[in-house]
Amino acid sequence: MTEKILLVDDERNVLDALKTALRREFDLYTAQGGAEGLKSMGRNGPFAVVVSDYKMPGMNGVEFLEHLRKLAPDCVRIILTGHGDLESAIAAVNQSEVFRFLTKPCPTQVLCKALRDGLTKYRRDVLGVKAADALLRVLSGSEAEALAAEPVLGDARLTQRERSIAARIRRGNSTKEIAEALDLSPRTVETYRDNIRKKLGIANKKINLKSYLSSAF
Repeated sequence: MTEKILLVDDERNVLDALKTALRREFDLYTAQGGAEGLKSMGRNGPFAVVVSDYKMPGMNGVEFLEHLRKLAPDCVRIILTGHGDLESAIAAVNQSEVFRFLTKPCPTQVLCKALRDGLTKYRRDVLGVKAADALLRVLSGSEAEALAAEPVLGDARLTQRERSIAARIRRGNSTKEIAEALDLSPRTVETYRDNIRKKLGIANKKINLKSYLSSAF
């Protein structure tokens, strides 16, 4: 699956230049101004990452991203700003929960890295949750639901062994029991448990893995 990125700026020549520089690596859409950006959300969304210029007539970048936060809270938001607007951009990080702000002129490699980081955050925060839901459907034993879940499980990159261990965790098997059943060492099972947590976005050990896997049923 290719996640889409929206670039918003009031200057068409800036948008064209960015699209030319970035289109080989990313699936890009452009919108000329905040109002067009909101329309594009409805026409072409959902977007994984949205990059907006700060200074735009009618609706500035902070206002646009605040609207966007309410419409699409999962979207990763990035703002581009001139050096004279740094204080406003910093305020936007808190007000609109902006992931990152970049100063203009922004080198292509810096913008590319920010977009890659934004996509990584989106995949971890959003697709990781979907992957967990898909895993739970597979563990429920429904063949039809398992088939529908396969594309999302691909995003989680869970191996067959990890799925097997996750199923046993959900059934309440201890690490020792899983190790004996699968002819593994307890330490190896713990490593698998850690990998499952990381891939499902629940690396925090305060979250009980069995409870997490069971809670969706």
